[in-house]
Amino acid sequence: MMNLTVLACQSCGYRAIPPKYTCPNCHEESLSEVEIPGKGKVFSHTTIRVAPGAFSSEIPYPILLVELENGLRVTARTELEQVLIGQVVKLQKVENGVYWFS
Repeated sequence: MMNLTVLACQSCGYRAIPPKYTCPNCHEESLSEVEIPGKGKVFSHTTIRVAPGAFSSEIPYPILLVELENGLRVTARTELEQVLIGQVVKLQKVENGVYWFS
């Protein structure tokens, strides 16, 4: 399992998934990168059957909404054959800005 890099506001402590340039909570520009465990649960999922041109050769493919252990949610891809709500998943890689969980 990999760690996930998130942004933490030095003013109010709010954490967010990058990219962000100001804190969504207090609007300060005092963001710094911190690492958190790349483990969470499937909050929601869907299967993409009609995709933009760059991804059309990959359809159908699942998309996950993963709720991380600290409450942040991130959209991700997976190679899992079956996906269930509440299923524990772990970050395997980040590729071209895309999070991959299994």
